[in-house]
Amino acid sequence: MSDQKQATTVDPSDPRQTMQLCADLISGLLRRTDPQDPDLLNAHAACTRWLDSNSLPKLVKQIPPHEHAPNSAATLPAPQAGARWSHVPVELLRRILRLRRAAGPKRTTAARDMSACSLVCRTWEPTVSDVLWESVVVTSESQFIDLVQASASSSARLGRGRERAGGIRFLQFESLVHWRVPRETCWRFWKKLRGLRGLKLTWPSKGVEGKADRLVERVLRPLLGDLLPGLNVNSPLLTALDVPTLNNWAVETIQDPAELTEVAGTISRLAFLRMPYLDTSNPHEILYAALGPALRFWAPDSCLGDAAEITATSLPHLECIEFPAPDGEIFDDQPGPSVSTAFMHKLASLQPPLRQVILRGSLLESEAILTTLLTACPTIQEIDLAGCEPISDKTLAALENHPPLYSLDLSYLSDLPTTCIASLLRARGSKLRFLGLPMSSVPALFASYAPSLEHIALSNPGSDFPGGTMQLAKDIVGSCPRLKRFTKQELKTDPDFDRVRAFFYGLRVQCPLFESSRLLMPDALQVAGEVL
Repeated sequence: MSDQKQATTVDPSDPRQTMQLCADLISGLLRRTDPQDPDLLNAHAACTRWLDSNSLPKLVKQIPPHEHAPNSAATLPAPQAGARWSHVPVELLRRILRLRRAAGPKRTTAARDMSACSLVCRTWEPTVSDVLWESVVVTSESQFIDLVQASASSSARLGRGRERAGGIRFLQFESLVHWRVPRETCWRFWKKLRGLRGLKLTWPSKGVEGKADRLVERVLRPLLGDLLPGLNVNSPLLTALDVPTLNNWAVETIQDPAELTEVAGTISRLAFLRMPYLDTSNPHEILYAALGPALRFWAPDSCLGDAAEITATSLPHLECIEFPAPDGEIFDDQPGPSVSTAFMHKLASLQPPLRQVILRGSLLESEAILTTLLTACPTIQEIDLAGCEPISDKTLAALENHPPLYSLDLSYLSDLPTTCIASLLRARGSKLRFLGLPMSSVPALFASYAPSLEHIALSNPGSDFPGGTMQLAKDIVGSCPRLKRFTKQELKTDPDFDRVRAFFYGLRVQCPLFESSRLLMPDALQVAGEVL
């Protein structure tokens, strides 16, 4: 059409034209995204820096972001002799590939896409291989052995003494059910992980109940017993360690004092820490004394000690803490607390700059200790109290005096008075984006006292809502103009399920079936910089 923008012709053999085109296209994307994607901002900044550092006369007219029409495009002429896509800067290509890998959700699809890139241009293959090796997921023993062999064979290409394992930045062991790899094979591989930044282990999502002891014996102890002691020397760049325990089982295979010293050295530099406690004469002494100033995200396995070893300079940058729930295998009618008064008072005395507190399912020794933490840390913006005990109107009263929260989860707390919840929303609901409730008797207050709500989660499937769930959905939408997500426990079994879901989807409100509404710590590998 006559009003369409003239397409820009770029010579792929000219690196400056290629970079200028990238900068212009990214600018157009930024103009059409709200909020602006930080990754796009970083990519645009990288392009701009390259253009500034290569200040030759501009070969392509720079087009401001606001001049890009949605249907505008750039065309590439047929490559002439000598033209090469290799002129795309390697660092820009590396950034694009990392973003593709992080975009998910299926890593295998991302890996295939990146492998296809190596077929576009032969000079891209080394960069593609580097990025593919940066993030590795191990799902079985046989796959791990293949990984070890592939790394060893790569030395013929990379040079003597160098292997692909040295370029692994993020290593994840996923859904393992046993670990019988020879220790010598493991040790040789662990010693090559010089570039490792993030290490993560995830348990199988199904079939864990009643098998925790076997998984601990077959996976946790043999794997960590060989891996943890060497990380301090083998992986000096490690900043994130995420190894959740099962039913508070400990690691008994690390007893040597020298090995314990190495483990403490690793812990001291971590920004993200979740790991089972070490079964020694004083397991907490080693862990608490080793905590360093870099720690930002912490999920302690036990909060029952007095934490006397934590010093005043241990947690100056702690942003998020996830407290443990009671042991999953409870043999007593009244299990003991999972968070002691002494531990909470110690944490409050340090006054860390906490932003997120997760107490989901935790059992406090006293309700008053939560008030103590809230008073000491006015920086808290997100708090998950779902299923936490004891919680009463006293806690809600304390939250009324706390600076406004962005996220609050009160799910499964069915004994909380509705009047107290209404009072809390009236006093501190102005900035709430996420709210989890055990009942639905206060949606009328959302419009007046929580106008910014974007996600509502209900956790009382046994309630009979006046007019049914469909009427509830209409009331919530009418009260929350910014609503983006609605979750309700056991929604699929609701008689109004099909109508409710169609209603929300028609309004572009997400209504997932099996997604947890809980607040979560950031992913350990993202903390370690997987997207960078």
